[in-house]
Amino acid sequence: MAYLAAETQFSKGNFEGALKGFNNYLISYPNGYFALPAHFYRAECFYRNNEFDKAALDYDFVTAQPISRFTEKRYQDKRWLFINNKTTQKLMNCLKSIRNSLPLMMRKEKPF
Repeated sequence: MAYLAAETQFSKGNFEGALKGFNNYLISYPNGYFALPAHFYRAECFYRNNEFDKAALDYDFVTAQPISRFTEKRYQDKRWLFINNKTTQKLMNCLKSIRNSLPLMMRKEKPF
């Protein structure tokens, strides 16, 4: 219930309420069933509040997980965090991580 209430707040654009809800959920259930989306949406809330360092921590959590429905968005938002903060090396590492996470058949270059 706690996660769903936070997600509802997020979908309604109440990012402050959503942030509180995701914080509460992750405190109560740090390894819970909804931990991945809770970290993702909490990162989105932090990002919208220009709290880029906090957003980066949650995006790092999401990035460390197996490929999911959040894969493309997490890298896109993480990339902009690094551009906004002018952290070139982290941006390059992020882009390499994106490239390495793609299946070989999706890459433009030949594997040989």
